Amino acid sequence: MDLETDGPEGETALKASGLPLPRTATWESERGLHRIYRAGWPVASRRLGPRLELRGIRAYSVAPPSSGRTWVVGHIENVAPLPGEWTEFLGATQTARSGPALAVPTLAEVERCGVPKGFRNVTQARLTGRWLTQRHTMQEILAKTAAWAAQCDPPLPDAEAYQVVQSVIRTRRRGRSLEREAWLLALDHGLRGTALNVLNGLVILWQEGGGGLPMFHCSHRLLAKFAGVSRNTVGPALERLRQINFIRVYPVAIRPWEDRLADVVELCGPLAAAVTRHTTDDPELPHAATYN
Repeated sequence: MDLETDGPEGETALKASGLPLPRTATWESERGLHRIYRAGWPVASRRLGPRLELRGIRAYSVAPPSSGRTWVVGHIENVAPLPGEWTEFLGATQTARSGPALAVPTLAEVERCGVPKGFRNVTQARLTGRWLTQRHTMQEILAKTAAWAAQCDPPLPDAEAYQVVQSVIRTRRRGRSLEREAWLLALDHGLRGTALNVLNGLVILWQEGGGGLPMFHCSHRLLAKFAGVSRNTVGPALERLRQINFIRVYPVAIRPWEDRLADVVELCGPLAAAVTRHTTDDPELPHAATYN
């Protein structure tokens, strides 16, 4: 749900409610702030006070990176759960307006049983985010998508389900830098400390060079500056990255009498694959002919 406040008047009304507001993904538009919370059940859109609006089911909000909108707290993957006080307040409001609130299964439950028409696409988007956070591969996500879509009532067509997957991944890539992608990949491979910093410096240096070919010239002095480490630690860190098949290194010497070292570095293995995924406009999906 999107909790929208239009200017100072909306913020005042929100604070006057006395309800908790934990830190969550928030963006700013020309009208005001948008706080995003994960409700776990369909929340009806409604006006809560002067210039204070809740956008819930069957409503939509235009988020960054769309024009005129900027993240001020976190990104879309940093959405916090809705506090219990809000759940009670909104449930009581819904009961007063339209009878008892519906008992809605958790995301883990709908992953096993599907949902009816009218909830399929939005649930597919939430499941895709869940699977991405769980670090599933693209092949695994597509297999899960096809299996889940078949359980919906009526079944969600594969073509439509895959387009939802594509949209979620495209949105995540726009909101996540290549440095963050490389950092998450490095943590998955057990990198810590200096090697992690040097990897980040390599990615920055590669982008500074235009981000074209996977092979580029890498001065130890310049890499140490980008990575924020001492120059004598660069060599061992590059060797660590080579051992886990992130890079290939071709040593060269520049002015050896001044001990100014450099390497030609080639991105390979998981790192090259991550760079390719990030710089490709659309995630790789099955050919349209396989949808039928």
